[in-house]
This record gives sequence, structure tokens and C-alpha cells, in this order.
Amino acid sequence: MDNPTKKWSDKWISDGDLGGGGQGDAKVVHEKSDPQSVQRFLKILKHQNDDSRRSRMYREVAAYRTLRCVGIPQLIDSNVEMYADKNYKLYLVTEFVTGHTLDVHIEFNGCMTIAAACLFINKLMDIVEHCHSNQIVHRDIKPQNIIVSDEALPVLVDFGLSFNEDAEGSETKIGEELGNRFLRLPELSSQSAFKRDSRTDVTFCSGIFLYCLTGIDPAVLTDGSGNLPHQRSVIRTALENCCTPQELSEVLHVFDHAFQNDINRRWQSIENLRDAVSSIQSTDASQYKSLVQLRKELDAYRRAPDNVYKLDAREKLVRGLEMISTCMRHAKSQATGSIDIQTDYDIDVAAGIAKNSLALTWQRQVKSGFIRYVVRIIGNELIFSYSYAGVNDVVFFRCLSSNPSYTSEFENEVERQFFVQLECER
Repeated sequence: MDNPTKKWSDKWISDGDLGGGGQGDAKVVHEKSDPQSVQRFLKILKHQNDDSRRSRMYREVAAYRTLRCVGIPQLIDSNVEMYADKNYKLYLVTEFVTGHTLDVHIEFNGCMTIAAACLFINKLMDIVEHCHSNQIVHRDIKPQNIIVSDEALPVLVDFGLSFNEDAEGSETKIGEELGNRFLRLPELSSQSAFKRDSRTDVTFCSGIFLYCLTGIDPAVLTDGSGNLPHQRSVIRTALENCCTPQELSEVLHVFDHAFQNDINRRWQSIENLRDAVSSIQSTDASQYKSLVQLRKELDAYRRAPDNVYKLDAREKLVRGLEMISTCMRHAKSQATGSIDIQTDYDIDVAAGIAKNSLALTWQRQVKSGFIRYVVRIIGNELIFSYSYAGVNDVVFFRCLSSNPSYTSEFENEVERQFFVQLECER
């Protein structure tokens, strides 16, 4: 931008204060050179000597310059190119959007109907999808950052916490916490290395959908009793009051996947969430469902993130047990005498644990349950342990669950334990 000014007042005249937030003060302004000019929105950085706040405003302006979308105010003026020079008091000017923020709109008008909420969230998802297509993740979607225009449509503002792959100063370091009190997400916590994930915005959109229907913040993904937002009594009652039984079933399905603590089990894209929302009012109201509809629902169920996760987890647990059996068979082929091994499997996918208890017949002696192997999914790892008489749950191997690699260390330890048991039977 040519000739950035040190002071916003060099170009603009205030028409009144709009208050502000933690990041900046806001005003309605018009151009100093033209008293009849259109009113604009001015944001003045509040903590001018804070390097991180100055970088955030630079990041926000970079996002506004990149994005060209209905539902995002267009940038008019700024001096953030000089963010490294603290002689410049940073500000930005955008289009002025008449209307209230979503929280004020809900306070004045009450919660939305299911039809209005579906329309509103679909328009918001269009905006967020445009951001993602330009490699920008907002990371701070909340009612206070959404203006409900005079046409009752969402306008997304405040890109101060956004991540932009192309913008200088967008990096977020380990130890820096992001997010908001509207919905705290684990991937935005101080120790997370996944603060740039676009699925965060998808989850925030789900939270906005819940807010449109209930006027209640989801706050956290799980409360002290393990309840997801839509499972808490006050929110569930509000949802029951605004939906028909059939709509409620579909709405709860949306939130079942939206609010999983594990980001890999949530809706993975705006497209996925949009499909789920579209099903709320498109289902057949009659009790009869055609074969085509039943197949469609079954396919949707199988593609739901939580069920994809369960199928994947089961496959990894079973594969882990199979590798143990393979090593056992190899050890058996090297032993002398008549040996028979029987295996009893027990798999609990929900708990992320699988067990096999092995019985050994050797020299005509049967030793039932002579060793038990356990495979657990903990975090992003598969963890293997064994137990037998006098030895309890000894961890002997671990690997990444996303790409398990069974090394010679794994094979040798399983075979060694086989011969330990034969040694004990002498």
C-alpha cells in the first residue's frame, strides 16, 4: 500500500465508538477528504508495543487482502506494512457491515428455527470453505466474530488469529495457546503441534450451529461427566424443543461426530459437515424407507468419521494379534516335540484393546492360558504387553498406530517368550 500513515486520523474522521475487544478498539469512520463518503469500520490495535499483537494485525490484514467473498468485509485501508516499526500506530479499515453480532442477535430475537439455522450455517460454511480454498484457517470462529447482516446472513470478521500459509508472521509456536471460550479445542492448546488444521474451523462451525439452535455455548468438547455438548441436559432440552423427533435424530447425528475429542473422529471437511446438515430436512417423513434410502443411510453410517475410526482401529488391533500368532508359529516350527497352540481372541474396539490367551499342549501336557498378549491403542501408538504366571502386563513393544512397523525386536521377543514357557514346562 502506498505511503502508509502513522495515524488513522490522518485519513479518517470518527462518527462514533463501537467499543472493542481484547485486540483493538473499534469506530465508525468516514473519509476526511469527503464528508459525504460511505461509513467504514476502523479497528485500532490496542496493545501497540506488543510484538505478537502487531504480528496478528498484520496477519489479519493479509487475510482480508487475500479473500474475496460475500460474507467477508473488504479491506479499505491499513498501515500494517510497518508493523515492525513501532512509530506506526497500527490500524485497519474495512467495509462497515450493519447488523449485530450473532450473540446479540440471538439475545434480541431468540434462537433460530431449524430451517433458519440450517440456512445460516450453510452460508457460514460457504465463507469458511472459501477461506480454506485460499489456505487460510480462521481459528477464532465464535458468535462475537459473526455479524448477522440486515439480510439475516452471516459475515465473518476478525482474522487476527488466522493462519495463512502465504503470510509472514503466521507461525504459531509450541507453548502459545489459541482459541476462545466459546469452544475450547485440544488442538489449539499450548502444547499442541496441530494449530494449523482446517478441521478446527469445521468444529467451530458445528458449535455455531448448536448456538443458533440453543443460544448456549458448547464451551468444551467433554464436561466433567464425559458428556458432549449436545448430551448435557440444558442443551438437549433446548434441542428437543426446537426440533421434531425426526429432525432431532439427524441433529444429534451431526453433533455426535462434530464434538469428538479426537480430531480424526470429527467431520473432516466443510463438505462432510454440509452433507450432514443437508440431511436434517431432506429425510422422508414417513415410516417407510426405500431400499435405495436404506442403502444410502448405511453408506453414510459407514463413512461417518467415528465408524471409519472404529473399523480402522479394529483392523490394527487384529493385525497386531495376527503378527503375534505368526511369530508363535515360527517359534513352534523351530521347537522339538509335539506342540499345539490354541488361541482365544477378545477384542474391544471402543476401549481400543485386544487380547489373545494362548493354551499350550506339549509332551501331552496341557497348560491352559500359559501366556496372554494384549494390544492397546493409546494416543497415536500401538502398545504390546504380555502376562503369565508371576509376570503381569510387561510392555515389550510399541509403534505408531498410523503406520505399524513390526521389527525384528518384536519378532524376537514374542519367540523368546514362547521358549521361556517351554523352559518352564520341563
